[in-house]
Amino acid sequence: MPTPGNAGAASSEISGVFPSQAAAVGDIVCRVERATAVDILALRGLELPGLRDPLLRAERSAPAGRKVTVRVLLLDAESAAARRRAAQLGAPADSFCSEIRLVEAGLREFAGRTGRIALEVYRYRVVPAWRLIRVDDIQYVSTLCDGWDGAGSEVYRLAETAHGPLHRGFRQVFEDLRSGAHRVV
Repeated sequence: MPTPGNAGAASSEISGVFPSQAAAVGDIVCRVERATAVDILALRGLELPGLRDPLLRAERSAPAGRKVTVRVLLLDAESAAARRRAAQLGAPADSFCSEIRLVEAGLREFAGRTGRIALEVYRYRVVPAWRLIRVDDIQYVSTLCDGWDGAGSEVYRLAETAHGPLHRGFRQVFEDLRSGAHRVV
């Protein structure tokens, strides 16, 4: 039972609901262009090209001396988890894993060209239940279910609040996953 001081804390964290990932893109892009920190938990990273242009614009428009830290967690293409997720989606494992490798290679090239963006890329080895994008103190969260690619899932925009369990919980999910992941960039 919530205490009176925390009543409704979780609901006050939900500052927006989008019917799909595509519907959330504009909101995310606006925030990324002004961001100082971005965390992304992705599967194969197909959603990342939509963030590449705003990250480049953020780099060009950032005041001198301001760096944007971007941490990306991608599913390890060589893991059993990648093959399991491909099977859950009904996708050919080789194609699914090739897409992950392609995005990782693109991020590696991007890291070599950027000056104001500090990019870290990690590989994790578990099938996630969530897709997360954190832009400074706002998180965008959607589910990844068996047989569902997540693009059609509702996306919840979570604002950091003093007593909010959702924002803190999802931040912890990201940090725990990152701490067990292998850094590749």
